[in-house]
Amino acid sequence: MPLVSVIMNCYNSSKYLREAIDSIYSQTFTDWEIIFYDNLSTDESPDIAKSYDSRLKYFRGTEFLPLGVARNKAFEKASGNFVSFLDCDDVWMPEHLSSHLNAFQKDTIVVYGNFLIRDMASNKEYVPFDPEGEFHSGSITRHLCKKNFIWLQSALVKRDAVEKLEYPFDPVMLAEEDFDLMLRLSEIGEFRYIPEPTFIYRMHEGSWTSLRRHIFAHDASYLLGKYKVRFQKGMVRDLARQYLMTVRLDLSESGFRVFPFLRLGFNLRQIGISLLFLLFPGKNIWALKAKLRKPLKILNSFLSLFRKGK
Repeated sequence: MPLVSVIMNCYNSSKYLREAIDSIYSQTFTDWEIIFYDNLSTDESPDIAKSYDSRLKYFRGTEFLPLGVARNKAFEKASGNFVSFLDCDDVWMPEHLSSHLNAFQKDTIVVYGNFLIRDMASNKEYVPFDPEGEFHSGSITRHLCKKNFIWLQSALVKRDAVEKLEYPFDPVMLAEEDFDLMLRLSEIGEFRYIPEPTFIYRMHEGSWTSLRRHIFAHDASYLLGKYKVRFQKGMVRDLARQYLMTVRLDLSESGFRVFPFLRLGFNLRQIGISLLFLLFPGKNIWALKAKLRKPLKILNSFLSLFRKGK
Protein backbone atom coordinates (compact mmCIF):
# COMPACT_ATOMS: atom_id res chain seq x y z
CA MET A 1 0.00 0.00 0.00
CA PRO A 2 1.53 3.38 -1.00
CA LEU A 3 2.05 6.05 1.63
CA VAL A 4 0.52 8.89 -0.45
CA SER A 5 -2.53 8.89 -2.73
CA VAL A 6 -2.52 11.69 -5.30
CA ILE A 7 -6.02 12.47 -6.52
CA MET A 8 -6.49 13.88 -10.01
CA ASN A 9 -9.99 14.73 -11.23
CA CYS A 10 -10.16 15.22 -14.97
CA TYR A 11 -12.58 16.58 -17.54
CA ASN A 12 -11.22 17.35 -21.02
CA SER A 13 -7.78 18.38 -19.76
CA SER A 14 -5.56 16.97 -22.50
CA LYS A 15 -3.76 20.25 -23.20
CA TYR A 16 -1.73 20.23 -19.97
CA LEU A 17 -2.42 16.74 -18.64
CA ARG A 18 0.79 14.94 -19.58
CA GLU A 19 2.96 17.64 -18.00
CA ALA A 20 0.87 17.46 -14.80
CA ILE A 21 1.19 13.66 -14.52
CA ASP A 22 4.89 13.78 -15.39
CA SER A 23 5.45 16.17 -12.48
CA ILE A 24 4.18 13.45 -10.11
CA TYR A 25 6.42 10.83 -11.68
CA SER A 26 9.33 13.25 -11.23
CA GLN A 27 8.87 13.51 -7.44
CA THR A 28 11.93 12.75 -5.31
CA PHE A 29 9.57 10.86 -2.98
CA THR A 30 8.35 7.79 -4.87
CA ASP A 31 5.96 5.86 -2.57
CA TRP A 32 2.74 7.12 -4.12
CA GLU A 33 -0.23 6.15 -6.26
CA ILE A 34 -2.35 8.32 -8.57
CA ILE A 35 -6.13 8.01 -8.32
CA PHE A 36 -7.23 9.35 -11.70
CA TYR A 37 -10.98 9.98 -11.85
CA ASP A 38 -12.21 10.79 -15.35
CA ASN A 39 -15.45 12.80 -15.33
CA LEU A 40 -16.57 11.60 -18.81
CA SER A 41 -13.87 13.36 -20.84
CA THR A 42 -14.46 13.44 -24.61
CA ASP A 43 -10.93 14.53 -25.61
CA GLU A 44 -7.64 12.60 -25.49
CA SER A 45 -7.39 12.70 -21.68
CA PRO A 46 -8.31 9.01 -21.14
CA ASP A 47 -5.67 7.85 -23.66
CA ILE A 48 -3.01 10.02 -22.02
CA ALA A 49 -3.83 8.72 -18.53
CA LYS A 50 -3.88 5.08 -19.64
CA SER A 51 -0.44 5.40 -21.25
CA TYR A 52 1.25 5.37 -17.82
CA ASP A 53 2.14 2.38 -15.65
CA SER A 54 0.13 0.68 -12.89
CA ARG A 55 0.94 3.40 -10.36
CA LEU A 56 -1.76 5.46 -12.11
CA LYS A 57 -5.14 3.89 -11.34
CA TYR A 58 -7.72 5.02 -13.89
CA PHE A 59 -11.43 5.28 -13.04
CA ARG A 60 -14.20 6.64 -15.26
CA GLY A 61 -17.52 7.87 -13.92
CA THR A 62 -20.91 6.86 -15.27
CA GLU A 63 -22.37 10.38 -15.16
CA PHE A 64 -20.97 13.90 -15.18
CA LEU A 65 -20.58 15.17 -11.61
CA PRO A 66 -19.77 18.52 -9.93
CA LEU A 67 -16.10 18.67 -8.97
CA GLY A 68 -16.65 18.20 -5.24
CA VAL A 69 -18.81 15.11 -5.74
CA ALA A 70 -16.28 13.70 -8.22
CA ARG A 71 -13.49 14.30 -5.70
CA ASN A 72 -15.48 12.35 -3.10
CA LYS A 73 -15.70 9.44 -5.55
CA ALA A 74 -11.95 9.58 -6.09
CA PHE A 75 -11.25 9.81 -2.35
CA GLU A 76 -13.12 6.53 -1.84
CA LYS A 77 -10.55 4.83 -4.10
CA ALA A 78 -7.51 6.18 -2.23
CA SER A 79 -5.50 3.75 -0.09
CA GLY A 80 -2.61 5.93 1.15
CA ASN A 81 -2.17 7.23 4.70
CA PHE A 82 -1.83 10.72 3.20
CA VAL A 83 -3.91 12.31 0.44
CA SER A 84 -2.96 15.12 -1.90
CA PHE A 85 -4.64 16.72 -4.91
CA LEU A 86 -3.30 17.93 -8.23
CA ASP A 87 -5.41 19.63 -10.90
CA CYS A 88 -4.77 18.49 -14.45
CA ASP A 89 -3.43 21.85 -15.61
CA ASP A 90 -0.99 22.43 -12.72
CA VAL A 91 2.53 21.17 -12.02
CA TRP A 92 4.29 20.02 -8.86
CA MET A 93 7.96 20.77 -8.32
CA PRO A 94 10.14 17.67 -7.65
CA GLU A 95 10.42 18.26 -3.87
CA HIS A 96 6.70 18.87 -3.31
CA LEU A 97 5.78 15.60 -1.58
CA SER A 98 9.05 15.10 0.30
CA SER A 99 9.05 18.64 1.72
CA HIS A 100 5.47 18.29 2.94
CA LEU A 101 6.00 14.86 4.51
CA ASN A 102 9.12 16.08 6.35
CA ALA A 103 7.12 18.94 7.89
CA PHE A 104 4.59 16.70 9.68
CA GLN A 105 4.72 16.53 13.47
CA LYS A 106 2.79 14.41 15.96
CA ASP A 107 -0.40 16.53 16.07
CA THR A 108 -0.28 17.78 12.46
CA ILE A 109 -3.10 16.74 10.14
CA VAL A 110 -2.41 19.13 7.22
CA VAL A 111 0.78 20.59 5.77
CA TYR A 112 0.39 23.29 3.12
CA GLY A 113 2.74 25.60 1.29
CA ASN A 114 3.24 28.44 -1.14
CA PHE A 115 3.14 28.28 -4.93
CA LEU A 116 3.79 30.18 -8.14
CA ILE A 117 0.99 31.58 -10.27
CA ARG A 118 1.89 31.48 -13.94
CA ASP A 119 -0.17 33.74 -16.20
CA MET A 120 -0.26 31.75 -19.44
CA ALA A 121 -1.23 34.84 -21.48
CA SER A 122 1.81 36.88 -20.43
CA ASN A 123 4.02 34.00 -19.22
CA LYS A 124 4.71 36.00 -16.05
CA GLU A 125 5.05 34.31 -12.65
CA TYR A 126 4.49 35.59 -9.14
CA VAL A 127 4.12 34.23 -5.60
CA PRO A 128 0.63 35.07 -4.24
CA PHE A 129 1.31 34.88 -0.49
CA ASP A 130 3.85 36.28 1.96
CA PRO A 131 4.35 33.37 4.40
CA GLU A 132 5.57 35.58 7.25
CA GLY A 133 2.44 37.72 7.22
CA GLU A 134 -0.25 35.50 5.74
CA PHE A 135 0.49 31.86 6.70
CA HIS A 136 -0.34 30.33 10.09
CA SER A 137 0.39 27.10 11.97
CA GLY A 138 -1.39 25.30 14.78
CA SER A 139 -5.10 26.00 15.23
CA ILE A 140 -5.94 28.23 12.27
CA THR A 141 -9.75 28.37 11.99
CA ARG A 142 -10.02 32.05 12.94
CA HIS A 143 -7.27 32.94 10.45
CA LEU A 144 -9.01 31.03 7.62
CA CYS A 145 -12.22 32.93 8.33
CA LYS A 146 -10.37 36.17 7.61
CA LYS A 147 -8.68 34.93 4.45
CA ASN A 148 -8.38 31.69 2.53
CA PHE A 149 -4.62 31.19 2.18
CA ILE A 150 -4.59 27.44 1.46
CA TRP A 151 -4.75 26.14 -2.11
CA LEU A 152 -5.85 22.51 -2.22
CA GLN A 153 -2.99 21.57 -4.57
CA SER A 154 -0.50 22.84 -1.97
CA ALA A 155 -1.87 20.66 0.86
CA LEU A 156 -0.98 17.17 2.07
CA VAL A 157 -3.66 15.75 4.36
CA LYS A 158 -3.81 12.78 6.72
CA ARG A 159 -6.50 10.49 5.36
CA ASP A 160 -7.75 9.39 8.79
CA ALA A 161 -8.43 13.06 9.65
CA VAL A 162 -10.67 13.43 6.60
CA GLU A 163 -12.45 10.19 7.51
CA LYS A 164 -13.48 11.74 10.85
CA LEU A 165 -15.59 14.29 8.94
CA GLU A 166 -19.15 13.71 7.75
CA TYR A 167 -17.87 13.92 4.15
CA PRO A 168 -14.66 15.10 2.45
CA PHE A 169 -16.22 17.67 0.08
CA ASP A 170 -19.63 19.25 0.56
CA PRO A 171 -21.72 17.97 -2.40
CA VAL A 172 -23.84 21.15 -2.39
CA MET A 173 -20.89 23.39 -3.21
CA LEU A 174 -19.57 24.01 -6.71
CA ALA A 175 -16.42 26.11 -6.33
CA GLU A 176 -15.19 26.55 -2.75
CA GLU A 177 -15.64 23.00 -1.49
CA ASP A 178 -11.88 22.85 -0.85
CA PHE A 179 -12.04 25.93 1.43
CA ASP A 180 -14.92 24.32 3.31
CA LEU A 181 -12.87 21.13 3.75
CA MET A 182 -9.97 23.09 5.25
CA LEU A 183 -12.32 24.96 7.59
CA ARG A 184 -13.72 21.68 8.94
CA LEU A 185 -10.29 20.06 9.22
CA SER A 186 -9.01 23.10 11.11
CA GLU A 187 -11.59 22.38 13.82
CA ILE A 188 -10.16 18.93 14.59
CA GLY A 189 -6.38 19.25 14.24
CA GLU A 190 -3.29 21.38 13.72
CA PHE A 191 -1.84 22.73 10.48
CA ARG A 192 1.76 23.48 9.52
CA TYR A 193 3.17 25.27 6.52
CA ILE A 194 6.34 25.40 4.48
CA PRO A 195 7.17 28.84 3.05
CA GLU A 196 8.73 27.72 -0.24
CA PRO A 197 6.64 27.46 -3.43
CA THR A 198 6.27 23.79 -4.40
CA PHE A 199 3.83 23.86 -7.32
CA ILE A 200 2.88 25.99 -10.31
CA TYR A 201 -0.72 27.12 -10.72
CA ARG A 202 -1.51 27.89 -14.34
CA MET A 203 -3.90 30.81 -14.86
CA HIS A 204 -5.56 30.62 -18.28
CA GLU A 205 -8.91 31.28 -19.94
CA GLY A 206 -9.96 27.64 -19.82
CA SER A 207 -9.36 27.20 -16.09
CA TRP A 208 -12.18 26.44 -13.65
CA THR A 209 -11.72 29.80 -11.94
CA SER A 210 -12.14 31.69 -15.22
CA LEU A 211 -15.11 29.67 -16.49
CA ARG A 212 -17.09 29.51 -13.24
CA ARG A 213 -16.29 32.82 -11.60
CA HIS A 214 -19.92 33.53 -10.60
CA ILE A 215 -20.35 30.52 -8.36
CA PHE A 216 -17.66 31.68 -5.92
CA ALA A 217 -20.00 34.38 -4.61
CA HIS A 218 -22.83 31.87 -4.37
CA ASP A 219 -20.69 29.39 -2.43
CA ALA A 220 -19.46 32.13 -0.10
CA SER A 221 -23.09 32.92 0.70
CA TYR A 222 -23.75 29.23 1.36
CA LEU A 223 -20.78 29.05 3.74
CA LEU A 224 -22.16 31.94 5.78
CA GLY A 225 -25.39 30.06 6.36
CA LYS A 226 -23.51 26.86 7.15
CA TYR A 227 -21.26 28.37 9.83
CA LYS A 228 -23.32 31.20 11.30
CA VAL A 229 -24.35 29.08 14.32
CA ARG A 230 -21.28 26.86 14.42
CA PHE A 231 -18.64 29.62 14.63
CA GLN A 232 -18.17 32.52 17.03
CA LYS A 233 -19.62 35.87 15.97
CA GLY A 234 -16.26 37.43 15.13
CA MET A 235 -15.38 34.54 12.83
CA VAL A 236 -18.76 34.77 11.09
CA ARG A 237 -18.19 38.50 10.56
CA ASP A 238 -14.86 37.69 8.92
CA LEU A 239 -16.53 35.15 6.62
CA ALA A 240 -19.12 37.80 5.76
CA ARG A 241 -16.32 40.18 4.73
CA GLN A 242 -14.90 37.50 2.44
CA TYR A 243 -18.36 37.04 0.93
CA LEU A 244 -18.76 40.78 0.25
CA MET A 245 -15.32 40.95 -1.36
CA THR A 246 -16.26 38.05 -3.63
CA VAL A 247 -19.51 39.73 -4.67
CA ARG A 248 -17.75 43.03 -5.40
CA LEU A 249 -15.11 41.29 -7.50
CA ASP A 250 -17.69 39.29 -9.43
CA LEU A 251 -19.85 42.31 -10.27
CA SER A 252 -16.77 44.41 -11.01
CA GLU A 253 -15.48 41.90 -13.56
CA SER A 254 -18.96 41.75 -15.06
CA GLY A 255 -18.76 45.45 -15.85
CA PHE A 256 -20.91 46.73 -12.97
CA ARG A 257 -20.10 50.12 -11.42
CA VAL A 258 -22.03 52.37 -9.07
CA PHE A 259 -20.98 55.25 -11.32
CA PRO A 260 -21.15 53.86 -14.86
CA PHE A 261 -19.13 56.70 -16.43
CA LEU A 262 -16.05 55.36 -14.58
CA ARG A 263 -16.06 52.34 -16.85
CA LEU A 264 -17.69 51.95 -20.23
CA GLY A 265 -19.03 48.72 -21.62
CA PHE A 266 -21.58 47.20 -19.24
CA ASN A 267 -21.97 43.50 -19.78
CA LEU A 268 -25.61 43.00 -18.79
CA ARG A 269 -25.46 39.28 -19.56
CA GLN A 270 -22.58 38.73 -17.13
CA ILE A 271 -24.25 40.86 -14.44
CA GLY A 272 -27.45 38.83 -14.87
CA ILE A 273 -25.57 35.57 -14.48
CA SER A 274 -23.86 36.89 -11.34
CA LEU A 275 -27.18 37.84 -9.78
CA LEU A 276 -28.73 34.47 -10.70
CA PHE A 277 -25.99 32.64 -8.83
CA LEU A 278 -26.53 34.86 -5.80
CA LEU A 279 -30.28 34.28 -5.76
CA PHE A 280 -30.59 30.59 -6.60
CA PRO A 281 -28.70 27.38 -5.72
CA GLY A 282 -26.04 26.63 -8.29
CA LYS A 283 -27.26 23.06 -8.85
CA ASN A 284 -30.70 24.41 -9.87
CA ILE A 285 -29.10 26.71 -12.44
CA TRP A 286 -27.02 23.89 -13.94
CA ALA A 287 -30.13 21.66 -14.09
CA LEU A 288 -32.09 24.41 -15.86
CA LYS A 289 -29.22 24.96 -18.27
CA ALA A 290 -29.20 21.25 -19.13
CA LYS A 291 -32.95 21.28 -19.82
CA LEU A 292 -32.68 24.37 -22.03
CA ARG A 293 -29.64 23.16 -23.99
CA LYS A 294 -31.63 21.40 -26.73
CA PRO A 295 -34.32 24.12 -27.19
CA LEU A 296 -31.63 26.82 -27.30
CA LYS A 297 -29.68 24.85 -29.88
CA ILE A 298 -32.80 24.61 -32.06
CA LEU A 299 -33.47 28.33 -31.58
CA ASN A 300 -29.90 29.23 -32.54
CA SER A 301 -30.14 27.09 -35.67
CA PHE A 302 -33.39 28.81 -36.63
CA LEU A 303 -31.89 32.27 -36.04
CA SER A 304 -28.86 31.35 -38.17
CA LEU A 305 -31.13 30.37 -41.05
CA PHE A 306 -33.10 33.58 -40.60
CA ARG A 307 -29.93 35.69 -40.74
CA LYS A 308 -28.79 33.90 -43.89
CA GLY A 309 -32.18 34.52 -45.48
CA LYS A 310 -31.83 38.24 -44.85
